[in-house]
Amino acid sequence: MREFYEFQQMQQLLGSGRAWLQVAFFLGLMWAMLYRPERIRLPGLFRWACVLFALSVCVGPALLGLWTVIESLENTPMGSRRGSSDLWNIVIPIVNASGPILLGISMVFALLAVCPPMKPVYRQREAPPVQRPPE
Repeated sequence: MREFYEFQQMQQLLGSGRAWLQVAFFLGLMWAMLYRPERIRLPGLFRWACVLFALSVCVGPALLGLWTVIESLENTPMGSRRGSSDLWNIVIPIVNASGPILLGISMVFALLAVCPPMKPVYRQREAPPVQRPPE
């Protein structure tokens, strides 16, 4: 049991692996934007990657905080308690999954925006020149 508590303390101290991944991805986005802007082949897609990354960082805690406030207001004498614990069981997994999903989509968009275009594997035949009949 002691090992479990030590593991929890280390996890709280160092954070999850996703936090380090977000830091590395953020630094990569900044590097591409500031030092290598010519590498960005699709600027619109790169902007979407930045927006989705920002949402992946902010949406989870914001929704969780908003939901907690709404839940606490329902527990007051002014509010009614209509089985919100059942809804809570649905909302928590969705909120927890939103961050990693948005981060993954953001990474895919960023990679597509900065990757060089793929060369076709085959070459199309050039049409032979049109022969005009002699006049």
